[in-house]
Amino acid sequence: MFTHGTCVLVPDGTEDAESDAKEILNKIYRQRPDFNPLAMDDGHVLVSYSQPAYSVVFKDEFEAHREYIDDNHLDGVIQDEVLISSKPRELKTNEFDERGKSGLLGRALMFLDAETPVVLQIWRPSFSLHRQKEQIQEELGSHYDQIAGTNARMAAPLAVAKQAAASNVTVLLLGGDGAEQELVARAIHHWSPRGAKPFVAVKCAAPENQLETELLGQERVDSTGVVKCEPGKIEIAKGGTVFLDEIGDMPLSLQGKIG
Repeated sequence: MFTHGTCVLVPDGTEDAESDAKEILNKIYRQRPDFNPLAMDDGHVLVSYSQPAYSVVFKDEFEAHREYIDDNHLDGVIQDEVLISSKPRELKTNEFDERGKSGLLGRALMFLDAETPVVLQIWRPSFSLHRQKEQIQEELGSHYDQIAGTNARMAAPLAVAKQAAASNVTVLLLGGDGAEQELVARAIHHWSPRGAKPFVAVKCAAPENQLETELLGQERVDSTGVVKCEPGKIEIAKGGTVFLDEIGDMPLSLQGKIG
């Protein structure tokens, strides 16, 4: 656990848990990540990221900073970012409900941890920790079950998504808006054997060079002449899921490179 409350899960038996946790946090920071805020039964919000890291935004902490968050939360968003909601049509680009604002607060605290990473405490693997991880995964899965149970229009697509999750095939999502498609894509990911691996969303309606760099990565030379490799989102999501939003907008030449 880091100074501002970000918790990172590292592989069992790792020799240097602190270094591994810092590297995971650094990967999230470099990705400018999407976040997935889930409302908990006790009123708090659990924020998950594309890597195995989580933040909990406590209800009283959010309430204590509500006025500041309401006035300044848009300063911390990524261009064209939108909250994934159980009622996505009610939210437009860069519009956030209370859960979304809590998620932004959690991500801001995570960014602070990534910029100055100080590990406060390390819990070694035990049955209880494994059970906590399982409970987090169960919470993610039940989130989509609840949506299917309360939204008749989404019930059928999510039922098909649950069947697709058991396979290792590429899935094409048609119909609905981008937010609804991402909701189904996240459901497939969390129900699949890849659920513990990264989920990475990519907006394909971007200039070809920018999109290619985002997907495949690039090499940069810093001021000292050192070559640094920046991984693309396909590499970041290795073993997990890449959601290509509006893939029809991707140039055919680039589709061939990632096929």
